[in-house]
Amino acid sequence: MVKLGGVPLGYDLLWPDRHQSNQVLQSVILTIGCGQRVFVQSKLVGRPVTLQANEDQGWIAADLVPILKEMADVPGEVYDFDFHGLESFQVMFKHQDPPALDLRPLIDGAEYGAWFIGSIKLFSV
Repeated sequence: MVKLGGVPLGYDLLWPDRHQSNQVLQSVILTIGCGQRVFVQSKLVGRPVTLQANEDQGWIAADLVPILKEMADVPGEVYDFDFHGLESFQVMFKHQDPPALDLRPLIDGAEYGAWFIGSIKLFSV
């Protein structure tokens, strides 16, 4: 079960960026003498967590959408995140890469009592 802030989101949500390597920050600056300066640092937090529900799997129940909207609308709030008991840490909604919450009905025009698809963008803190 995938849970965000204690809210069960289901079993089938996808986490496509789960195994991406992005824990190193690197900057390269060219010098006047045509050399380069490389600055490297390990990233301690900020791991992306993009949850996706698509047409094939991971549908989000309509009754969870207002709860997720309310959670996303709280500035600076930190939530516990649990991915099937395999990984657990704290996250925030990723408002710096809008929209942090992008959900739409699975069937166009069926906003009430329907399933929703889309994405929930988070990052670890």
